[in-house]
Amino acid sequence: MEKNGLVVSQFPPCNAVNRWNFPTRNGVMSGLSLATIIMEAQESSGALKQADYALKQGRDVLIPQSAIDNPLIQWPKKYVSKGAHVFKTLKEVLQILNRNKLILNKFDDEIVVSTFEMD
Repeated sequence: MEKNGLVVSQFPPCNAVNRWNFPTRNGVMSGLSLATIIMEAQESSGALKQADYALKQGRDVLIPQSAIDNPLIQWPKKYVSKGAHVFKTLKEVLQILNRNKLILNKFDDEIVVSTFEMD
C-alpha cells in the first residue's frame, strides 16, 4: 500500500478504530464506488447504511433476486422501492453498470459474459 496504493479516509491515521466510525466509512466507500451490491445482510447490517448513502449519492444499489425471495428478511423489498436494482446474473450486473455509460464501452451487447445463477 505504501508504494503503489492509496488509502482514503476521513480519519487521521492516529485515530483508533471505533465501531461508531463505520457508518461514516460506509458513506466514503459508496461515494467512491460505481455501485453498491448487497449480497447478504441482516436487517441491521452496516451494508444497509452503505446502501442508504449510495442512494442519496445517486449511486446504483444492486440486490440479488435470491435476497428478494428470502422470506426471512424484509430490507430487499424496501430498497427496491427506493430505487435499488434486482439482478439474477453477472451479465445483468454488468448491464446495469453500463446503463449509465460509467464503464465507457467496456461491455456491450456483443460481449459474451459467463453468467451464473445466484443461489
